[in-house]
Amino acid sequence: MMIHAQHAVAQGFRKLLFVTADTDVLVLCLFHCKHLMALGVCEIWMRTGVGDSTRNIPIHLLLETLGPQLCSVLPAVHAITGADYTSKFSNKKAGLNCNPIEYLTSFATSPDDCAMPNSMNKAEEYLVQLWKRGSSCKTMDHLRLWLYHHSKTGFALSELPPTSRCAKGHLLRAYYHTYMQIHCLDKSVPDLDKQLFGFEVVDNMLMLTKLIKQFPSNLIRECHCAKCARSSCTCRMAELECCIYCKCQSDISCGRQCANPFGSSTTKSKF
Repeated sequence: MMIHAQHAVAQGFRKLLFVTADTDVLVLCLFHCKHLMALGVCEIWMRTGVGDSTRNIPIHLLLETLGPQLCSVLPAVHAITGADYTSKFSNKKAGLNCNPIEYLTSFATSPDDCAMPNSMNKAEEYLVQLWKRGSSCKTMDHLRLWLYHHSKTGFALSELPPTSRCAKGHLLRAYYHTYMQIHCLDKSVPDLDKQLFGFEVVDNMLMLTKLIKQFPSNLIRECHCAKCARSSCTCRMAELECCIYCKCQSDISCGRQCANPFGSSTTKSKF
């Protein structure tokens, strides 16, 4: 649609009307509105709804209301919270309330390998804010740890947010989706290899890369002992030091001491 719009402008049209209810089109219109208006467009409208609910949205006025900075990161917000290429991680309202300008200004703007790590790190911080707004955590792994130890209601491992490893696949696909949207009118920008951005070819079909690392079969689960003083403690039975997910570690701030002889009682988690 953006390519057709650019062609229409080249043919002398000064008012554009997009007839669709697709969120992707709204995001694209807001992002490319400034570019199309620089080419000579006076007004850009989007017609959505059916029957009595049909309405025309003035994209050119909405751009002024939201501001060019926010509109420049809308494709990234849309892709990360959930779009055609990505799973739903949050809703759009939460995405807009988590200060996306701070975290996503450079996301997918350039295919430069040197700039990508920093933009991916900032995007992971944005994911943290989507899950728990106001958190000081910088990675999903750190957030998982904090929630496990500090939640008042308690968290089972299955209820925790995804790990940083799994979140990377989501962010890579969001990066690809955003890149394709914001550069759809730029013929000089090279295409990206999908297999480097969260996809893999399986039986001649493009599939999502899960990036799941399975637990080893002999993994010892965390213990729920208050002090690990009994011989039935799973960590003591396996002759292993208690991990940071063990109850004795999370309650160390209350003055409890771990009695596991296979670990140092002085090395405790501060989270």
